[in-house]
Amino acid sequence: MLAIGSLLQNGKYRIDGVLSNGGFGVTYRATLCSLSQSIILKTLKSLTLDGVETDVLVERFLKEARCLAQVEHPHVVNVSECFVEDEHPFIAMEWIEGQTLEQKIAPRPLPEAEALKYTNQVGQALTFLHQQGLIHREVKPSNIIVRPETKDAVLVDLGVAREFSPDETQIQTGTLAAGFSPLEQYLPNFQGTAATDVYGLAATLYALTTGHAPTASVLRDRIPLRDPRQLNPELSHPVAQAILAGMALNSTDRPQTVEAWLDLLSKPASSDGSTGQPNQALTDTDISAPEHTPPTEPQMSKSKTQTAQQISPPKSLGKSIKKSSAPKSASSPFPKRALLWSAAIAGLSGAGFGLYLRTQLFSTTPLSIESPAPIPQETIEEAFPPKERPQSLRQRRPSPLYPQF
Repeated sequence: MLAIGSLLQNGKYRIDGVLSNGGFGVTYRATLCSLSQSIILKTLKSLTLDGVETDVLVERFLKEARCLAQVEHPHVVNVSECFVEDEHPFIAMEWIEGQTLEQKIAPRPLPEAEALKYTNQVGQALTFLHQQGLIHREVKPSNIIVRPETKDAVLVDLGVAREFSPDETQIQTGTLAAGFSPLEQYLPNFQGTAATDVYGLAATLYALTTGHAPTASVLRDRIPLRDPRQLNPELSHPVAQAILAGMALNSTDRPQTVEAWLDLLSKPASSDGSTGQPNQALTDTDISAPEHTPPTEPQMSKSKTQTAQQISPPKSLGKSIKKSSAPKSASSPFPKRALLWSAAIAGLSGAGFGLYLRTQLFSTTPLSIESPAPIPQETIEEAFPPKERPQSLRQRRPSPLYPQF
């Protein structure tokens, strides 16, 4: 490892500090002395070069550095040059002032709209790298910086980028990020494809929207990956489904290109963080129906009072009517009471009707209706002998109780 203040390329670069020391390489912050401009220098570690394939690794590193130097994309860090110093290859890249996405989500997760903006920008950068025959292999929030002047995301740490061919396996060199590296990247020899970076980008969106790093792929057989909506219930259903699709353990189960995965996020998020698509729970509802406004507490009290008044029986009916509204059962006294009330009402009705008839039959006041013609006496005597003649047809005698009769 180089000491602070070391000069490289005959004093062209000065080492100012160590930014990271990973298993694959070392990243330094340095100064371009001629312009007093801060830059980044990336190199392979000495331990990495202690092997029979040292020349092969150095040549591959320089080849990829030359390819990266030709990459010009607004969301990819600029590579200025590559060189060899004391048998160590170096890549010189621009220094970007700004926060990494890892720093931005430290206090709280990002709003969905902002997270999707950065994800789409990094997705465009990865698509461009894949078209150049390169995969990044270490897409994670700490390798994405937001430019303070434009608020755009930039993919950095391109020193880990590797050339890939769809039909060839590659040697694993220890560039692993827990939670963001797919399962195949843990194997000694793996076939690197665009789906490798799809996993890293989907895992990055997982972290941006939930504030938590996802479970490492090698641990997911024992610690299942939590649904992102469990950590962030406000996350829209389509975005959560896209994240899980991009983080499938089997590389063949993921979208095979970044473009295909970005299509799952094609609905841009609005300012409130929604994606413009209805949630699953609302798909069966009539969205054209007017919104229901819950009643206030006074309205509920008034409604309950009115309802009670409507169903309350008149006081004149007594408690028996109130009890009659209860459900009938085998032990209920309702049938007996109903029969008693029916008998009483029938008796009163019969008594009243009998009194009415008696009044009309024995009253001296003629009925209001027209009486029929009198029956001749001879006819009566022939039909009813004197002993069998009805009392009403006999001669009336004064009654001691009712003189008027």
